[in-house]
Amino acid sequence: MKKFALLLSVVSLLLISAGCQTSQTAGMSARINALGGNDQLAARVRYDDTRMAGSLQVLGAITRQNPDGFILAQVEVQNLTKRNYPIQYLFAWFDQNGMEIYPGKRPWQQKVLFGGEIANLQGVSPYPEAVEFKIHFRNLP
Repeated sequence: MKKFALLLSVVSLLLISAGCQTSQTAGMSARINALGGNDQLAARVRYDDTRMAGSLQVLGAITRQNPDGFILAQVEVQNLTKRNYPIQYLFAWFDQNGMEIYPGKRPWQQKVLFGGEIANLQGVSPYPEAVEFKIHFRNLP
């Protein structure tokens, strides 16, 4: 009976401590500037995992406007780890009023970054009136 009570208290303690842990999906964001054409755009970077923010660094972003008015954005990222790092990323585009254009309709892109690799990720605005973008990163499930 004492063993059962000890076992029950250990299991209860483990369950309580597991429930008190904080979530790793804090949505940490940082602001970077992206220059393109005559306009200065602001890009927002979002990591859906706080550990990811320490493993993946955004080095910069550039944009240009195509003759048809669509914006092409390129974000340079680096894997700060020594191991392969599979990620998913998504460009979200916004109009001049801050409204997201076509929310939830664009697919997540996948990329495997090798240890220490620097890569350029590109996205094209779905609408010529886009003036700002955010790029979201998450771990590959």
